[in-house]
Amino acid sequence: MNRTISKKLISVFLSVILVIAFCVVPVSDYRTSEGDSVAEAQTYQEQIDDKKDELGDVKAEQKEVQNELSKVADDIKDLQASVDSINNQIAKTTQDIEATEVKIADKKDEIKAKKKEIKKKQEEIQSQESGLNQRLVVMYKNGSIGFFDVLMGSNSI
Repeated sequence: MNRTISKKLISVFLSVILVIAFCVVPVSDYRTSEGDSVAEAQTYQEQIDDKKDELGDVKAEQKEVQNELSKVADDIKDLQASVDSINNQIAKTTQDIEATEVKIADKKDEIKAKKKEIKKKQEEIQSQESGLNQRLVVMYKNGSIGFFDVLMGSNSI
C-alpha cells in the first residue's frame, strides 16, 4: 500500500513539474510573423489553459493522496496503540507466569519434604509393628500375660 501511495505521489509531482515547465515557456520567442503570432498565441493560450486544467486535476489527485496518507497514519497510530496494549498484557502475563513458576517450585519442595516425612513415618510404623509382632509372638509362646504387662511393655498407647 505504501508503494502505491509513493508511486502516486511521484506521478503527481512529475505532472506538476511538467505543467509548470510548459507554463513558463515564453510565448514571444516563437513568433514568426504578425498573423502567425496571434494564432500561435491562441494555441499557446489553449495549451496553457489545458495545462492549468491538468494542474487542477493533479492538485485534486494530490489532495486525495494526502487524505489517504492521513487515514493510513491514523490507522498506524491506532494499531500502535493496540500493539502497546498487547505488549503490556504480555509483560503482565510473563510476570504472572514467573510468579506461578516460583510457587510451583516451592510446592515441589514441600512435596519432597512431605514424602520424606511420610517415608520416615512408614518406617516408624513398620518398626513398631515389628516390635508388636515380636511381643505378641513371645506372649503367645509364654502363655497369657496380663493386660498391665502389655501396657507397660509398649512404647505408645
